[in-house]
Amino acid sequence: MASVFLKCVLIASFTSSLFACRIWGIIAKSDGDFSTLSLREKSIVTEELQRLYEQSAYHPAGWALLGINPKSNDPIALLERSPDPADQNAEQYWNAANALLTGYGTTMGIGHVRMATSGISSIPNPHPWIFQSELGTFSLSHNGTISKSILYDLITENGTDKSWLNQHSPQTFDTGNWEEDGWNAVVDSELMLLLIMKHIEIKKSAYYGLLSALTALEEKGASTYQTNIVFSDERSLYVYGGRNRLSVAESSEHFAVMSGPPSSGEAGALNWSGIDHGEMVILSSDGMKRIPDFTKKKTELYVKAKKFKVLRAFPNPFNSYVIVDVEIPEDEKATYAVYNLAGELVSYGIIPSRKQSMQWHPENRSGNPLPSGSYVIRITAGGKDIRQKVLYLK
Repeated sequence: MASVFLKCVLIASFTSSLFACRIWGIIAKSDGDFSTLSLREKSIVTEELQRLYEQSAYHPAGWALLGINPKSNDPIALLERSPDPADQNAEQYWNAANALLTGYGTTMGIGHVRMATSGISSIPNPHPWIFQSELGTFSLSHNGTISKSILYDLITENGTDKSWLNQHSPQTFDTGNWEEDGWNAVVDSELMLLLIMKHIEIKKSAYYGLLSALTALEEKGASTYQTNIVFSDERSLYVYGGRNRLSVAESSEHFAVMSGPPSSGEAGALNWSGIDHGEMVILSSDGMKRIPDFTKKKTELYVKAKKFKVLRAFPNPFNSYVIVDVEIPEDEKATYAVYNLAGELVSYGIIPSRKQSMQWHPENRSGNPLPSGSYVIRITAGGKDIRQKVLYLK
């Protein structure tokens, strides 16, 4: 009996993974854009896009390709959506793929083929969902199915405050409000983006907003295996979910993420590594950062530091904030100071006791925004200071 039950669990796990949305994401490693990739790198990326194209045959609810240019006033450089499988409109798909790789100054791309497991299949706009605010332009692709009731309760504080929901009309139907058919037509993935963005607006940080929102989801009962996401804040890709639901790889000129990566060709030869259960992987132009047990960071026990350390700033370059992980002995007081390249002090503050990271928004001591450019962050503790150079790009 136990073996039969185990087989059922394994079959359910396999089929839920097989018959679910597929996601692809890419970010260039250099300061250039996709048009500056070498011919070999473009060939590898094309093989990744070919794999996504092939997967569309088994995911009949449409596809989308998004290209992001963080240096533009409108970072959404390319957004092509189709309600039909890519193999039914190949010309549209490959024209969009070619534009992503050759034009618009794109440095980041996200692709999605949709299975419509949430039950809403007749919509013309599959993920990624887009959210624009004063903090920047954000996007989300999601693989999994989350209870809309759970999402509604979290967004509205159990129905007591619908203001955030009412301020943001759904993208998944034409009436532009939540009344009548609006709630029935909206898909869970868009609600997930609204929940994440509510937390980001509160925290003023993509990293801490994601931490807060994903923790709340899982505390409410949502399975990590159903919260597989690729999230963008213009500068970085945040990859999160259940074990091996998404895989990441590094080539000489780009980082990539896929659910169901290629198994042949040069793209298949990359070292695709499945994410661990509950792991957050952050991909930026200057590196890959892996954070195990991400949602446990909010409640984990403080580990006493034996000596003062400052770890690598991330992301770097950045456009909204930079995080510097620190290790500070409990009996030492820590401060930070930020200087421009002329040596002028532009910001300073105290790092609270037991704090294991600091976050800096590019503002001066009066709270006014600073110009793009290089800055030096100096962190001091126990009579010792460590400096790091960071690059701010609007």
